[in-house]
Amino acid sequence: MPAYFAAWNRLQNARWLEQNDPRLASAITSLPWVADGIDGAETDVVQDLLYIAFTSRPAASSIVEFEWVRDGVTDLEAEAIGWINNFSNARVVESVVALDWIEDGIEALEAETVEELSYIDYDDAMLASSVVALPWVQDGIDDIEFEAINWINNFDDAEVALSVVELGWVRDGIEELEVKAIEKMSYISNADADEAQRIVAMQFLDSLEPSDVAALESLSRLASFRKDDFRRVMAHPTLRDGIWDGWAKVVATLYGVSDTNPALIDALLDPDRVTLNNRIIDLPRAGEVELAIIRTDQGSVRSMDLLEHAVRNIEEFMAFPLPTGYVGLLFGNAVLGDFAGTNFGTHMAILSKYDIHDDGSYEAEYAGRLIAHEVAHYYWSGNSDWVDEGAADLVGSISEYVRAGKPVGVTNDPCGYARTIAELERLVPEKMDDAFTCNYALGERLFIDLYRELGDIAFRQGLRDLYLLSEVKDETQEGTSVGIEHVKMAFKADGAGIAAPIVDKVAARWYDGTVPYDTSARDAEPADPRFRTAVNGSIDEAYLAVAEDGQPATSFSVGAVSDWLWLYLHYNYSVGSDTEVTLELVDYFEDGFVFDRRTVSFTASPQYIGGSWWLTVGQSPDDPWAPGQYRVYVYNEGRKLIELEYEVTP
Repeated sequence: MPAYFAAWNRLQNARWLEQNDPRLASAITSLPWVADGIDGAETDVVQDLLYIAFTSRPAASSIVEFEWVRDGVTDLEAEAIGWINNFSNARVVESVVALDWIEDGIEALEAETVEELSYIDYDDAMLASSVVALPWVQDGIDDIEFEAINWINNFDDAEVALSVVELGWVRDGIEELEVKAIEKMSYISNADADEAQRIVAMQFLDSLEPSDVAALESLSRLASFRKDDFRRVMAHPTLRDGIWDGWAKVVATLYGVSDTNPALIDALLDPDRVTLNNRIIDLPRAGEVELAIIRTDQGSVRSMDLLEHAVRNIEEFMAFPLPTGYVGLLFGNAVLGDFAGTNFGTHMAILSKYDIHDDGSYEAEYAGRLIAHEVAHYYWSGNSDWVDEGAADLVGSISEYVRAGKPVGVTNDPCGYARTIAELERLVPEKMDDAFTCNYALGERLFIDLYRELGDIAFRQGLRDLYLLSEVKDETQEGTSVGIEHVKMAFKADGAGIAAPIVDKVAARWYDGTVPYDTSARDAEPADPRFRTAVNGSIDEAYLAVAEDGQPATSFSVGAVSDWLWLYLHYNYSVGSDTEVTLELVDYFEDGFVFDRRTVSFTASPQYIGGSWWLTVGQSPDDPWAPGQYRVYVYNEGRKLIELEYEVTP
């Protein structure tokens, strides 16, 4: 009696197969590893073959002839056969078994693909047949293609999924952009299948551009989280006949607008109010990238130049391709909370007051840095908040240094909620919390401290290594959420023998506060009150007060100041003609950083011999003061005229 006989008789469908297809039954029992006796896993494999034969005898016959089945079945191969058994439609399972990459051996990704295809077949055989027939499925599967199949399986509505599969850019081949589009379409379909079917047929999806995917992402978020606004957008007269390529860029902004200022949606969908400016640029690493600025008000042509500079310079600094092929910038009141700008992933939004000509105003001066910060978030997102905001501030500062020669330094007031990053992490502030701004302040200081300690070349390499760490995928999300240990690892990676002590020192200084601040960069030169400008004058008196026309003070509590700190100057001069005198006001904190600098000026006139002036200095009244020692410096043409020290107590 053959060794397999007893086990064979116990298998379901064995008798049925002997009666209906004795040749196939004989082929199975003749397999060497069956003939010498089956038990455990082998029994399960034979049982799966019998079930497959019950669905499709041709499919089972083909499998039995595969070399990787004849020579013994590994656990992975047994798993693949199990998933082939999961198909319920004979035509589909036969087309899967006929794939060359099934016949020539099974790898892990291929077994997973068969699993996904079996789920699709379970829901809809026509959809499964269409997927299997795709040229890029026929010729073998890579990771990107498997991800696409996974998202096709995510559709609840098979008719919408079939319409997507029949799109030319799906049939032609799959890259990351196509995968992203299929993913977003699955979310839209699962939220509203009827509207999803409409969207698939729209002109903007005839071919696929990065801005089209941004539009799909915006629509998927609306459909999933803001259904009323989704229906409002889809029913709008402008989109009644579909979304066209140009309008896709506007649609890409609508989820962010819905989340921040829903009243702006109608204005953005009004062809008579919205304007769209486009520019195609070619980047050394990313290649062709489309820039777009969307407005509902008048703006400045300068803004597009600032945007292009930021995109180019940041890619050069990061030395990795810009992670998007489309950068859309919406100028309008559509940002989160009290921020000046927000990167939503689909687009960036910045307040309209920064969309202005270079008129010397604070807004015009700050616009380049603000745009660069938001562009930097295409690289820096999904990590610890202080990493993302600090790195974006640092990269934005470097971009402005290249463009306008502004010194690389901190741009945020000292944090009044936490002394260290560790303390801030314990607070866990949400984006809309006041304390969230400390992620900018403390993160920026850590990175700029590393920058000045390591130097430009070593710092750049460390930041790039940190970015690589953030891009490493883990089991729960797209990338790794990097924090302080990743920062230390990245900046020690190259030249660790030299860098390690510096990195540990800086990390300890800003993360847990166990190392003192570095104040070596403070201007310790003595003050000389004489104007350097040829006006034959000087500052006679200077003091600080908590209110305009207030009394001199060198110490005050956090709660004592609800507005700016006031600087009083009394000066004298003697001139023969009107002469402009420019002063630079500089605010310095005990952490070793200048946190604000600005210029003011007055005109020295022959008919006067001097004057007095009240000027605002110190920290913005929008945030609480950080307790500690502060200094105010007054410069004239590079000479320090005045240095005043004051203390802020808790």
